[in-house]
Amino acid sequence: MRKLSLMLFALLLVACSLPGGGGTSTTGTPEAPSNALKISIAYSPEKEGWLTERISTFNASNTKINGQVVFVEGVNKSSGAARTEIKNGQLKPTIWSPSASTWLEVLKQEASNPNIAVSNRALVLTPVVISMWKPMAEAMGYPNKPIGWADLLELTNDPQGWGKFGHPEWGRFSWGHTDPEISTSALSTLLAEFYASSGKQRDLSTADIQSAKSQQFIRDLGKAIKHHGYNTLVFSDNMQKFGMSYISAFPMEEVTLIDFNKNKNPQVPLVAIYPKEGTFYHDDPF
Repeated sequence: MRKLSLMLFALLLVACSLPGGGGTSTTGTPEAPSNALKISIAYSPEKEGWLTERISTFNASNTKINGQVVFVEGVNKSSGAARTEIKNGQLKPTIWSPSASTWLEVLKQEASNPNIAVSNRALVLTPVVISMWKPMAEAMGYPNKPIGWADLLELTNDPQGWGKFGHPEWGRFSWGHTDPEISTSALSTLLAEFYASSGKQRDLSTADIQSAKSQQFIRDLGKAIKHHGYNTLVFSDNMQKFGMSYISAFPMEEVTLIDFNKNKNPQVPLVAIYPKEGTFYHDDPF
């Protein structure tokens, strides 16, 4: 069944090239035909626009397997929430595509079942960056000076705040953080912070995480967290609405930052800080 599901998903991804698709979005079939072979795909929110279009186009194509119409149903679900619902038996998708393979490993560990979620391959790769308003990043030396978590920690601890860089009107440095139990960007950010605190780029150990140095590093960075939220897209909307007064920086996927600047028309653009200590790539597995 898994081999069939993967084949169907591959068909879905190329659906826009099918006759009648023309690369444009269609409404597709509103309801599954009787006796259709139903395939459910649970996917992370950043893939909503991309997969909604392809699911619609695929369903409109009336693709058949052994004479049976294949109908795809999409479920938009944050990766951490999906992993919990799959573990508890509340969500039973044919295919699960979280933002990163990290969640597959988390689910395997929590369910004590190495076969509960098997990654086939990555759909796309996007790095996790620290988004920052361009004037603030430039004040810190962007794009010529490498910037990382240690620099943000130093700025957090400086009582002058942005006055350190000649901009007291910006107040203290602040940033936002989503829930690492739900948000992939938050989980990757937390791991990146621990790596930065340990000075490592691989082989992070439990001892590294539990060390007094790492714990203090995380606590001190946390002092500058101004807002918490459910997922990255909530922050993206609020950053568009409130601008530089909302927060100074926010970790997000590079693709989300590109989308923000392109489609939300902010008065001040965001730029991507690739932490000098290293970062994670999200692979959107299926």
